[in-house]
Amino acid sequence: MSKKVCIVGGTGHLGQFITNAFLARKNEADITVLTRPESQTNESTKKLCDSFRSRGAKISYVDFNNSNELIKALKGNEVVISALSHNVVAEEQNKLIDAAKMAGVKKFIPSEFGVDTTLSFNQEISLIKPKIDSVKKLEELGLDYTRFMTGIFLDMFFSPWFGFDLPNGKANIIGDGNVKFPFTHREDVGKYVAEAVLSGKSPKVVRLAPIMLSLNDALDLLRKQLGRTIDVKRESVEEVKSKLGAGKISDIGEKTSTMLRLSAALGYAMGQPTNEKDYPSVKPITFNEWLKTMPKLV
Repeated sequence: MSKKVCIVGGTGHLGQFITNAFLARKNEADITVLTRPESQTNESTKKLCDSFRSRGAKISYVDFNNSNELIKALKGNEVVISALSHNVVAEEQNKLIDAAKMAGVKKFIPSEFGVDTTLSFNQEISLIKPKIDSVKKLEELGLDYTRFMTGIFLDMFFSPWFGFDLPNGKANIIGDGNVKFPFTHREDVGKYVAEAVLSGKSPKVVRLAPIMLSLNDALDLLRKQLGRTIDVKRESVEEVKSKLGAGKISDIGEKTSTMLRLSAALGYAMGQPTNEKDYPSVKPITFNEWLKTMPKLV
């Protein structure tokens, strides 16, 4: 019997990969993509919805401020997956949790999908705090859940958010660059989530680290692939901590980016043990395989 799964934010920058992974296994799952009404006027989102619908997904347009609409849309689903963007988790995820409980949903997968939020250092990062609040809410309501810790999205790594300016051949690195940390391609995140949900191997916390690589090694591989130099500026962990402590980094976006990079530099991006070996059917992309696409991206 197909498992009824609702993917909230299933057309977003991560959600579309999760939706694709489930639709690739549509004989095992009955998929609903829940999105906001305004997405009907966004041309790229409309195309995604049309594509998903043609492959068997049900598209549900719901106002998150209307609890009755939310409950009605979620009713009948066994699993709800929140792929909400981090900037709306604080405002909307707890509404979704309340509605899921009222609708009789059996399992809720909150929007985590990043550094390990069970580690105390990461819980001080501003975008993480609402995610911790959501877990507390799930526990208070007695709603079963699975949290996915996926490390850094491989296909979004070489970006200004992580200190890279590849068009100008520059990179800013915190620490000595020797600490290894986890990467998962967004396509593989979708595959792991689908496998965990459909196989029933979904404990409270799933940690994924299919690629473990240091910044220095990543830069060496990048230089070889691009055939050009990358000018690297390094800041010590102590320097960055001092700046944060003195309030010299006040912009919320820059502070969040710095905290995430500092987490990786200190080895706090992922706890142990990791679970990727529990899902052997998923064959994740390697760093070198992904690098072959880099000339198209820079």
